[in-house]
Amino acid sequence: MEKIASPAKVKELLNKYNLRAKKSFGQNFIIESAAIDQITAAVNPQPKEQILEIGPGLGALTQALLEKNSIVTAVELDRDMVKVLQTELLPNYQNMRIIVGDFLKTAWAEVGATKIVGNLPYYITTPIIMEILAKETPWESLVFTVQLEVAEKIVAVASSKNYAALSVAVQCMGEPKIVAKLPPHYFYPNPNVTSAVVKIKRRTPNLQPLVQKKLWEIIKLSFANRRKTLQNNLRPLIKEGWVSPINLKRRAESLNYQEFLLLSKELTEN
Repeated sequence: MEKIASPAKVKELLNKYNLRAKKSFGQNFIIESAAIDQITAAVNPQPKEQILEIGPGLGALTQALLEKNSIVTAVELDRDMVKVLQTELLPNYQNMRIIVGDFLKTAWAEVGATKIVGNLPYYITTPIIMEILAKETPWESLVFTVQLEVAEKIVAVASSKNYAALSVAVQCMGEPKIVAKLPPHYFYPNPNVTSAVVKIKRRTPNLQPLVQKKLWEIIKLSFANRRKTLQNNLRPLIKEGWVSPINLKRRAESLNYQEFLLLSKELTEN
């Protein structure tokens, strides 16, 4: 089957189905096969492996994963794109399944995917990543194409300008790395920004549910007001007489992910 990731093929499909990229869905289709090769290499799909793809669009990455004989479940909200996938890919691959709907409202966790991938729209990148991190599923790695500024935030270290709540949340659960940068001309239509492919490899062991719940509370409160100290931001969680293993006169951006994990474990036990 002809590769979807090319300028000619993408335009052919859009014309065939009388479609255009929808800004409301943040659609920018990858038209560079080298980019798909880089993303596929980062995913490292294995035969019969369960892979979940968020927002497949016209199916350029989907096709590459299916060609590796992985079992791909594609979650797509845009019914126009669903029609393309059902017509162009589904009849050719027995290892494909489509879930129609908003990822955040689907039963995606029941798929049991070991790898989750996707070209994520900017406006919903953080909610999607936090949804995945918050649920206990058997994912081993995540590979996302995001705006470069978001990628830099994900991999940022403590006390750096890009360090934020998202940095801590991701790094507590996995090891993130930027594996590729994708210029605007790799997409149609061209976005106004450079994109990046981020791979997040899961850390082990997994957090206990109560500790993880406490961790999310701590992260949210700690970064709610960056100018305040932890002592002020975490006041709702601190019991009288509790002795902190961390100097609470520090600000959130000065703590690395290990220190946030330590705080969450200590506050869960006390």
